[in-house]
Amino acid sequence: MFGSWGVVWAFPVVMVLAVMVGAWATAGLVERMGGSPWFGIAFLFNPGLFYSYRRGTVDVAAVALLVLGVYLVSLHRYRPAGLTLAAAVLAKEVMVLGAIGLALHVRRDGRRVIPVAAGPAVAVLVWGVYVRLRLGEAAWTTGVDTLTGPFQGVIPVVIGYPAVSSVVALVVLGWAGLTVIQAVRQPNVALSAALGFALLLPVLPEAVWVGYVDAWRAAAPLYALGVVCVVSSRAGSRRRPARETEPAPA
Repeated sequence: MFGSWGVVWAFPVVMVLAVMVGAWATAGLVERMGGSPWFGIAFLFNPGLFYSYRRGTVDVAAVALLVLGVYLVSLHRYRPAGLTLAAAVLAKEVMVLGAIGLALHVRRDGRRVIPVAAGPAVAVLVWGVYVRLRLGEAAWTTGVDTLTGPFQGVIPVVIGYPAVSSVVALVVLGWAGLTVIQAVRQPNVALSAALGFALLLPVLPEAVWVGYVDAWRAAAPLYALGVVCVVSSRAGSRRRPARETEPAPA
């Protein structure tokens, strides 16, 4: 209907909207956890999303939807959260790790875990069946065979590749390690969603770490959710206790 002009402008318009949604959800999540909503602007300074936009990928939309899903879970809006997480998984399959973390976060109440888990699960199933019928291969195994043992892909990069790749690898892995430690010590909704991405990073293949751009892209969800935790924990310790609460009774 819009011709070639619409095709050219559709992607940047969608990405701008995704950035707005991601920044708004980040602001709400930070405030929900005791920090200042002004830190929602941190979503704009995610290196992985910057490189993803330059490459024309959908990472920006996928991460924005994931953060929005986390925010909705923190508000106990479980059905909208499930639908949002389903959209995130359809945008990029690896977002299912965040959905799994959120489902585990609310697992104590079976009535609430179902809507959170059902949306992403159905999305994965439908997409997998579609890819199987159209391409004759399983969508959920794509890329899994490239994973390595823990740190086998990153160690050669840290030792033998240019400084930029080495530094980025160490920064990303350090951030992942801190996320795991904090998730064990003081779990919250954002850390629960981020934990799967932190555990994935050490088993990524060497090709991801050699091109530091791909390393930043792989860490984009971890950065988006980790910033929320860092900012809110610092601000909350100075101002007021965190406002995240247990799920309210139905």
